[in-house]
Amino acid sequence: MLWIELKMKELLSNWNLENSTIEILHPTVLKVTSHNNTYYLKNRKHSSFTERMEEFRITRYLVNNGFPAETPLLTKHEEAFIAMGEGYHSLYASFEGASPMSSKVMDSAQFFSLGENLAWYHFILNACPIKENTVIWDVYGNLKSWLSVNIHGLNDWAGRVYEVIAPCEALFGGLPLQLVHSDVHLRNVLWDEEGIISGLIDFEKVRQSPRVADIAYLITSILRDSAMDGQFVFPSRKINRLLNGYTSRQHLSDAEVICLPPLIIVFLLQYTLYYSRQGLEQEAACYVRRINDLVGKTEFEEIVTDI
Repeated sequence: MLWIELKMKELLSNWNLENSTIEILHPTVLKVTSHNNTYYLKNRKHSSFTERMEEFRITRYLVNNGFPAETPLLTKHEEAFIAMGEGYHSLYASFEGASPMSSKVMDSAQFFSLGENLAWYHFILNACPIKENTVIWDVYGNLKSWLSVNIHGLNDWAGRVYEVIAPCEALFGGLPLQLVHSDVHLRNVLWDEEGIISGLIDFEKVRQSPRVADIAYLITSILRDSAMDGQFVFPSRKINRLLNGYTSRQHLSDAEVICLPPLIIVFLLQYTLYYSRQGLEQEAACYVRRINDLVGKTEFEEIVTDI
């Protein structure tokens, strides 16, 4: 532990924070405290120089346009990150506020605000230039790579589910691309004590995609959080308020609305296959039940598309 602490203090010296207090929150996240200021040092593993430069460029663009985005702090040598060991290390200032422990503690107004802020985020990023080497979020391609892996007991079922949602792949692929977060979930949104969004964090995977993928991923996050006593309870009111908030700022085309239900199934199916492959069969079985409750059901599609 002492050796690790010494290495981290050496790393933090790049920001003149070598005399700070360090707390390990996660294998890739350190909480850094210095002179009553709090920072987070994050190790971006499985990343690249290009992706880290994109994070800095895009988050600075958001901040310069008034959006509260977590953006890397420059080192004393004006660098956005330090490459060391297995990853790229970036330092971030702490936002006021915290992410909700559960969607159950969030009220209707907060879900409306969540939709408004996501629309604002997309509006700003739609004007941000896309570089040729910016990664494309291949949503359906990622799912098909999961389906190609032999997962005991689930391949046939997953294949049947995919057949239901596959017809929307071409429609989704024809939607315009823009920069998106690609990891918008409830834990990456921070709220202050007044119930107002104070920041959006973790821009590790900023990519190109139709914006509706971000919306579907956020709804998937709400669905994953909506289990009571092991039973899935569809949060129709929450999703409706989220979508109302979004469309109060940004219009969704008919094609985007049609793509929403199958995209949500795509993400839930990916989680199912991931959990099964990790040997978490109880979690995988729970997701199988959720998907069976949703796929092809008129009520689910009506709720998600009632905008």
